[in-house]
Amino acid sequence: MLCEDVPECVANSDHLNTSLEQYYYSVQITVEQDCESLNLTDINENAPFEIDCIYPNPFNPITNIKLNLDAPEKISISIFDLKGTLVEKIIDNKFLEAGSHHFIWNATSNSSGVYIVKTSNDKINHTQKIILTK
Repeated sequence: MLCEDVPECVANSDHLNTSLEQYYYSVQITVEQDCESLNLTDINENAPFEIDCIYPNPFNPITNIKLNLDAPEKISISIFDLKGTLVEKIIDNKFLEAGSHHFIWNATSNSSGVYIVKTSNDKINHTQKIILTK
């Protein structure tokens, strides 16, 4: 099954293993999938925005989120824990001009663990996993 809501799928998975000491994760695939027809290059090339990078990752306690926009649009950036609970909204439906944008997440008040950064406009969601180590 392909998963649209990554934090929810991870939280409900019986086959997810994580270890912060080794920065290792694995997901067991129980049903073989035929993904030859899915061309990720085409999807990424046509995406109106993308996460350029999140650095450092792992981080303590501040990480930088770089986002590239091909056109002006309203963007939201949110942080979720692995259970899918909203931890913090970095920006909420804010209009941004085309180009590169830089945001900072200060996780001083959060506990060590794996978090999901979700960027979205009104049509597309991008997610990336980050690790807070204290």
